[in-house]
Amino acid sequence: MLLSFTPGVQVNTIEEFDVREAEMLSGYEIESMSLVLAAVAGCKWRVKLAIKAPDKSYLCVGLRMDIVSSDFRFHRTEQVMFDFCALDAHDKKHYNLKDRSNVFLMKSEDKPVWKPFLPVTEVASLVSNNELKVRCKIHVLNREEAWRIQLLPPEGYEPLLPPKLGSDLKAVLENGSLSDVSLVVSGRTIPAHRVVLASRSSVFRAMFEHNMKEAEVGRVDISDCSYEAVCAMLKFMYCDIPPEFDDVSPNELLTVADKYDVPGLRRVCERQISRKVDVTTAAHTLQLADDYKAPYLRQCALAFIAQNLKAVLATEGWHEVTRSRPDFLNAVLNSVALHMT
Repeated sequence: MLLSFTPGVQVNTIEEFDVREAEMLSGYEIESMSLVLAAVAGCKWRVKLAIKAPDKSYLCVGLRMDIVSSDFRFHRTEQVMFDFCALDAHDKKHYNLKDRSNVFLMKSEDKPVWKPFLPVTEVASLVSNNELKVRCKIHVLNREEAWRIQLLPPEGYEPLLPPKLGSDLKAVLENGSLSDVSLVVSGRTIPAHRVVLASRSSVFRAMFEHNMKEAEVGRVDISDCSYEAVCAMLKFMYCDIPPEFDDVSPNELLTVADKYDVPGLRRVCERQISRKVDVTTAAHTLQLADDYKAPYLRQCALAFIAQNLKAVLATEGWHEVTRSRPDFLNAVLNSVALHMT
């Protein structure tokens, strides 16, 4: 949670700055330009613009609490947050420097607090009539806000608890809690949830959004897929957990992912199959990629065949596949030509 700026924060527009375009765009160190702002929380503030070494690619903005008296009794220490933005000729905001979680401890006798603000190459586009408009928003924390800001987590803080959405959905799938549809595979019933299936598969979405039998009876009969393949698909759909392919082959799971249009699972299966391509399986892998319009797998199979052309063309698998797919020869020759260039 970030602390919000409270009402009553004063917003000032700083104008009439000679930005010395030529010097700034050449990257030279330039003299600081400053303007005293009206009082905020009983303090006077000074805003400065300057190019600060060693990084001369940015115009930096600095803020300091102005000294109002040499008497140390009038010196103050405040906790401050501030925002800056540049305004163009139409008062449109640019390079909004907003950090509402960063609190600076500022003393009236201290040097300015600096922040990188504008790339020097962009300053010219914001200059109008030799003026650069900068809006400054200053907020001095009161005692209650200073206490609250101490409760903010430090920069880089990570929550103690890891995200649980995936594990929670996995538990819902496994225990069937609040299920409203059943998938029946090989005589076994798997409780599921229409909203999850429809959000992950255009095929299931079409089933449940229209007056189809599955939507009316709350039952989907699956006769052409194994129980293990359907379980692996559901686990991926609920949790985005890639299958381990212990109980189901990637070829079979690619068939299921294609049938129910689960693109992420298709890509996982393509990648797994491509890792196992060898001389004896290359031709059938190319056929599989063509059957299921799997472009990544097709590219991998063609590349392997092109690099192992003589060995693949001597296999029975190649002769078997090309008898029904003679066009594969042209595809392979094109791939060979591509790898020779």
